[in-house]
Amino acid sequence: MSEEAHKVLAELVMVVFGGAVGGFIILIVGTRIRCATDTALKRQRFRSYLTLLSRRIESRPAGDFCFTPEFKEIPKLEAEVLEVRHCVQKRLLKRFDCAVEAYKAVRFDRYSGTDTERSIAADNNNEKAKQTLVSSLGELFKCAWWQV
Repeated sequence: MSEEAHKVLAELVMVVFGGAVGGFIILIVGTRIRCATDTALKRQRFRSYLTLLSRRIESRPAGDFCFTPEFKEIPKLEAEVLEVRHCVQKRLLKRFDCAVEAYKAVRFDRYSGTDTERSIAADNNNEKAKQTLVSSLGELFKCAWWQV
């Protein structure tokens, strides 16, 4: 083979190799971008869900939660948390998990007797519990938004 044929062959190999490497890089970058976009969309949907849930909680009287615990929507919140937990930064995971547990642990006082002082105390406890629900949702929102 002549020297010119070697040059042409070398250029051809470089073009093919360069194209293959370039295609591989585009494939890797494209996959990374798609994964990042999916993660961002999951976190955005989760934040929207948290905003709607906290507004629903704030709009209800605290006494409603005593007799209908379904208003807290724990199973749905758990499903949403499972969808987005892996998207939360590692440094925020403990805080995220603590906020979920605090939300689940909130209990409301079911007192409905005639004792006025006890009734007032139950109402105050229920308002505090309701505020705990909202603050736990706010903490989850911050962790999903990376604002901490």
